[in-house]
Amino acid sequence: MKNVIRRRIPDGETFASLTPAELGGLMLEEMCGFTAQDSGQLQLRSFTGLFTGRSRESPYPEQHWDAINGAASEAWAWLIAQGFIARHHEGGEHGWIFITRQGRKAGSEKGVLEFRKALPP
Repeated sequence: MKNVIRRRIPDGETFASLTPAELGGLMLEEMCGFTAQDSGQLQLRSFTGLFTGRSRESPYPEQHWDAINGAASEAWAWLIAQGFIARHHEGGEHGWIFITRQGRKAGSEKGVLEFRKALPP
């Protein structure tokens, strides 16, 4: 795992203040860096658990977890709306997703920035 989010977002308040597109881009970059073993994290609850209550190693204080989970949910919805992630054919009804071809293409810092530039204001 790349730990993109942990490196670029120093604190819980900053995490929760990012727009869905900003945070969604970081989340996509993070997911594209997952190893085959880590790719089992591709469910919103499991993914947000990396940053909040699932681990004692959370980089953010517990007081920010609700805001972090809310921001991550908004970003997740943005990723779906942009076609970067989609429901998995096996387990999609339980929230499991996969990174689409378009998502893999945009799944770098440069790729997400280029995509966001092309969006209407």
